[in-house]
Amino acid sequence: MAEGKFVSSVWLKGEHSTELPIHNAVPLFATERDLVLRHKKIEIEDSLYFLEKREYLRRYGIQGWTRVAFQLSNAALEVLKAGSFTVEEQQVF
Repeated sequence: MAEGKFVSSVWLKGEHSTELPIHNAVPLFATERDLVLRHKKIEIEDSLYFLEKREYLRRYGIQGWTRVAFQLSNAALEVLKAGSFTVEEQQVF
């Protein structure tokens, strides 16, 4: 979903931001919107937490205070290319 897409730093941090866009990223609201009809909110939050802790996602922003975006790590891009997680990761997840 995020592969090849980017999040504008102006959207994330405001008009004062001069930083480059975050590549291979997607806003949290877009992720939730795509998943909310199929999964409970707590399941979505737990999954995002797991992916962050396993360093597949990098979070930008603080939920409730700012806009939030997630960037895919190189490991996450490799999983996308492979089409699935390793057997070990599937067992942990």
